[in-house]
Amino acid sequence: MNIRDSLLAALIAFGVFTTGTAESAATEAKDQITILYDAFGTNDAMTKDWGFSALVEIAGKRILFYG
Repeated sequence: MNIRDSLLAALIAFGVFTTGTAESAATEAKDQITILYDAFGTNDAMTKDWGFSALVEIAGKRILFYG
């Protein structure tokens, strides 16, 4: 399981995804995860260093994970 899958699993576990009227708002917003910093990434264009951060945008809300 990669980092992106782990983040999605965590969001589902914490109930970030909703149903009902919020569902129509979720289809208008672009749901995405942007890796901002990664110590073990495979992209050579990114500088590697200790830590990890990702910006999760779901249903018009933004959550920043960092460590």
